[in-house]
Amino acid sequence: MTIMRNDSRMGVLFLCSIMIWCQLWIAARPSCFVVGFSLPSQLRRSSTSPSSSSLLSVTAAPAPPLSMERERDVERIVKRNIPAVTELNSIQEFSSFIDDFKSDDLQVIKYYASYCKTCRRVKPIYQRISIGNDDDTIQFGSIEVSVIGGTPTLQSLGITKLPFVQIYRNSKCVASFSTGAQTYNFSRKVKETILACQQRTAQKDGWNTFLTAYETEIQEQRNAVDSLLHKKKTAEP
Repeated sequence: MTIMRNDSRMGVLFLCSIMIWCQLWIAARPSCFVVGFSLPSQLRRSSTSPSSSSLLSVTAAPAPPLSMERERDVERIVKRNIPAVTELNSIQEFSSFIDDFKSDDLQVIKYYASYCKTCRRVKPIYQRISIGNDDDTIQFGSIEVSVIGGTPTLQSLGITKLPFVQIYRNSKCVASFSTGAQTYNFSRKVKETILACQQRTAQKDGWNTFLTAYETEIQEQRNAVDSLLHKKKTAEP
């Protein structure tokens, strides 16, 4: 019995000495006591720091440089000295946007509503289309439909489902289409329609043929625009 008690005491003393030795060894190591892991050198506390409880200092990585394509886009906006997309805040601004440019210029207008989720999703896409445009004869604008009026007025202009896009040339609407609820269709439809307009300009009688074929529809839409402007003027005090 006495021998067993002595053996137990010796075992306890041996375990205590091992624990003390381990604690001393851990305190002397500069890295975390986890097998296979140690803090990166940038995150370790300096052994020469005045306080062992000071915060770890991490140097933030520099921001990545702009891509060459993005730099060209920014340079293009600055060089043109115009906003990528002109926001039309009144009927008068809408009228000036479609009437005050050269005859061969194209004015692209996006109609949207603040409550329309698809309209909010395509806004940055429309912005990127304008930024990526190299042709100074193409202008991009957008207008909130409440500026124009209610549903009957919008329908008279040919505007149906939002978001809606129209392209004007020489004060006449030469393209009018809804991009639908699918966001991925927006960029493709806008770019393809602009390209079709540019191809008509490049052709000898491209626009004459088109305007003759759609003379009635184009004139009806223009009459609706004139009526909208007339109502606005008569409503002013």
